[in-house]
Amino acid sequence: MLNQGKKFLFAATLSLACAGAVFASGYDDCQKAIRDQVHQNNSKVEKVVFHSDSESNENKSRSETVYKGEGEFQRHTGKWEKFAWECSFNTQRDVVNSAHYSVQTYPDAGSPVPALKDLVGARGGQAEGDLKRRGYHWKKSDGAYSYWVEDSTNYCVTIRTDDGRYKSIVYAMEIDCKK
Repeated sequence: MLNQGKKFLFAATLSLACAGAVFASGYDDCQKAIRDQVHQNNSKVEKVVFHSDSESNENKSRSETVYKGEGEFQRHTGKWEKFAWECSFNTQRDVVNSAHYSVQTYPDAGSPVPALKDLVGARGGQAEGDLKRRGYHWKKSDGAYSYWVEDSTNYCVTIRTDDGRYKSIVYAMEIDCKK
């Protein structure tokens, strides 16, 4: 009787290990599918990196898991481009159902923010409410400059104030909005 218990414990451990392997396989297969797409759609890609802190998975059904995340790829010129990705994996057939990614382009630093051009010249204190209503949140201030993040895109925006009025509202580099 004791030997049968040991066999059961071994079988249960083996099945749990295999279940974990399927998860890893699905995730790895999805990343491989995305990596292949990036290389096929972009000439001369040097490196593709996936950001583990942005990844998630959701079991859509008993047979489908959807993985999502963000990453970056480096072109041969050295320029890095960000992308968001999503992949559906069939856990029963152990295959990728679909995989796609989209490049997230960041506006050039110093370029005007079209959605806020009407606030140039406005009084700073009064226009702050407009910024919040339009989906921006304050990050920091540094002298005449305040830094805001556009909620829908996570783009960094800098506002230069002079004599209490907004003189310019332009996109800034992402790092400028870090605390």
